[in-house]
Amino acid sequence: MVTTTKFTRADYMALPEEYPAQLVEGELVRRPSLSVRHRQITGTVVRRLAERVGDDRAVLGPMDVFLDDENVFQADALVTPEPLPRSATEVGIPSLVVEVFAAGNRWLNRRRKLPHYLEAGVAEVWFVDPEAETVEIVTIRGDERFRGNDRAASEIVPEFRLTPADLFA
Repeated sequence: MVTTTKFTRADYMALPEEYPAQLVEGELVRRPSLSVRHRQITGTVVRRLAERVGDDRAVLGPMDVFLDDENVFQADALVTPEPLPRSATEVGIPSLVVEVFAAGNRWLNRRRKLPHYLEAGVAEVWFVDPEAETVEIVTIRGDERFRGNDRAASEIVPEFRLTPADLFA
């Protein structure tokens, strides 16, 4: 059975706590359990971000990112423009978002979520692809892909760099 009912932020907020889904273009999209490797890579990225901006701005996901009434995403990691209180469970528009690709989520992250991130004002979206062992930085101006010993460097977070060879070792 196919439904055309669009869900809203209010519907999303009515879900039980820890419900494994995000709201993408009015559709509840299930978030599957993540592999140990995915979690390790994400943890490494967040630790490196926190070294540059502090623990109160570098956030390990999933964290609700409210973009509009039909889009509440759960990024793997993000950096907020201002420090967050420890009790925060949601953020507004992050400065930088990191999405680590997992089985089946490349298309969702790249084709459905990315345009909304950029339109909402996220300055940098980083795609980390463990399978291809690449890091891609996407901004409103374009994108750049890094592999091997290339250094991916943020324009938003001073001195934040990732080298795919090190990240995927």
